Amino acid sequence: MVSFAFLSGRAAGQTCPDENSKQCEDKAGNKPSFLNTDSVDHQPWDHLLKKYVSEGWVSYALWKKDQKGLDDYLEALQKPAGIQVKSWTQPEQMAFYINAYNAYTIKLLLNHYPVKSIKEINNGIFQKGPWKVEIVRLLHEVHHLDWLEHEALRLQFKDPRVHAAIHCASKGCPKLQSFAFVGEKLDEQLTRVMREFVNDPFRNNYKAEKNKAVISEIFKWFQRDFDPPGVKAYLTRYADDGIKQLLQNPNLQFDYAYDWSLNERP
Repeated sequence: MVSFAFLSGRAAGQTCPDENSKQCEDKAGNKPSFLNTDSVDHQPWDHLLKKYVSEGWVSYALWKKDQKGLDDYLEALQKPAGIQVKSWTQPEQMAFYINAYNAYTIKLLLNHYPVKSIKEINNGIFQKGPWKVEIVRLLHEVHHLDWLEHEALRLQFKDPRVHAAIHCASKGCPKLQSFAFVGEKLDEQLTRVMREFVNDPFRNNYKAEKNKAVISEIFKWFQRDFDPPGVKAYLTRYADDGIKQLLQNPNLQFDYAYDWSLNERP
């Protein structure tokens, strides 16, 4: 993790242990701008998603030609300091990190496009893969996508629905939605995307005639995130009636699948 200064106050050596410290004030007693408690406006990201994403398919070629809107949004995400983000509600914080993950994933793809899979992208000579590329700039620090997913989101919020909200630019991952996540609607949005993911026959295929379910490897990789109640019970919670009935069969066999090819719009 590398820290860096965005603001003139910090660049000038200003220290700020916490938002109530006198060290956070200038000579006139004013708090610096990075302690503004307003959350980030995600409407520009919402506009970009509606322009370049349809049913989870992304127009990478078109988006690569005009990245100013994306760059402006990423710049807005970079401004809040950790103190500011922590002052937001939990849903606002979670929405911030989800949108950041999805936006930086798009940026990483566009930096390397054309590719057939995100897994073609590597982090220098050590070949650590795309999720270790230090492309993420948040909280006045430099991070990678793994930090966003595993520390900022999974570790902090412990909400398995996040797995249906973040995308990995692949056909097998949950759809990249055509809307931004926002704090005031987050619970509803997370429930909606998890229900859509669980019932998506392309990503989770339930075969009643074979007494078998071929589900996303997400439920294998992150099995502990779904405990309790466990993967099967979790699927049942969000499944439509027909699938729910199949899941209640104690003899149902499970297999896993995942398609890493690019989710590019035809």
